[in-house]
Amino acid sequence: VFHASSGLDPVPIRNQPDSPTRDSDIFVANVDDVAAGVAVPKNISKSPDMIDEDADWSPDGTKIAFTSDPVSDWLGVPLPGNPFNYPTKEIFVMNPDGTGLTQLTFNTFEERGPAWSPDGLRIAFIGRVGARGGSTFEICIINADGTNLVQLTDNALFEGTMTWSPDGHKVIFQSPGGTNPTLLYAVDADTTCDTRKPPTSSCTCSAGVGSACVTQLTTDGVSLFPHLGNLRVRIPK
Repeated sequence: VFHASSGLDPVPIRNQPDSPTRDSDIFVANVDDVAAGVAVPKNISKSPDMIDEDADWSPDGTKIAFTSDPVSDWLGVPLPGNPFNYPTKEIFVMNPDGTGLTQLTFNTFEERGPAWSPDGLRIAFIGRVGARGGSTFEICIINADGTNLVQLTDNALFEGTMTWSPDGHKVIFQSPGGTNPTLLYAVDADTTCDTRKPPTSSCTCSAGVGSACVTQLTTDGVSLFPHLGNLRVRIPK
């Protein structure tokens, strides 16, 4: 599953890797059939007035999560200090054939990069909910039905391109650190942040408070993205 131009208006909306186009839709493809030349990718969202991107398979292959916002988000004047801020971008799920479209989030902040937990019960994503020096992205989790929004990080830094550990106990993400702009960290998936408290004590988890919930995985000199790119492959078990 991936996002791509439908062919109507193939202009990237931002100068970033994997940027969607103004007519970006969600496509699915059987890799073997496409490689053999007997099939082509199928457009399953077909939404000319929306920018669809960030698609991810549920573990059992029955659902696809993705983000979508109106084309008018891009055509409007960018918010000061946040040139890529799309406050009406929300998370949706649908069946692999494009039916059963369901909106999971309803708010006024941008969500990006939904990633299913290994058990299919939760979805991690980055939300522009930072309250420590700007509208930065923080790691968040919701239940697969859109309920119980929980914020896992609380600082003035960017966190993004997250993915789950195989056991579902941690969420791996990248964030600036030291002299390297893309260090990898892991935050305990049972973390809960209360932004009304000081940043050093606002997040708690079963391992403790604050930094006890986050583990640095890489050091300066290593630059990695754990969950970047528009192609998601599902291998049937």
